[in-house]
Amino acid sequence: MVTKKEKIYEGELVLENIPASKRQDVLNLIKNLDHEAQRRDFMDRILWREEKDDDTHFYISENQLTVFMGEKIGEAFKNQGKLTIAYNPEGPVRVKWEFY
Repeated sequence: MVTKKEKIYEGELVLENIPASKRQDVLNLIKNLDHEAQRRDFMDRILWREEKDDDTHFYISENQLTVFMGEKIGEAFKNQGKLTIAYNPEGPVRVKWEFY
């Protein structure tokens, strides 16, 4: 677990170069996945979101949920980007979806 500004998270989901035409669809998918995760376990959730330049960063309470969300984005936007998952035994998992 990593502490950032006194906030604790286990996963970071980074979305890079989201096309304006797909932005709302991507954000709706993430929101729906977040609600479903909270329904199953109230501790599983997106903790906060940050916009950095053209990237959107989501900080998530569980590393497995972070990977799951990245994989679901990959399924929904197949052949439109690249998924990278970086596991860190000492810290949070980092999942990046980069649109082409």
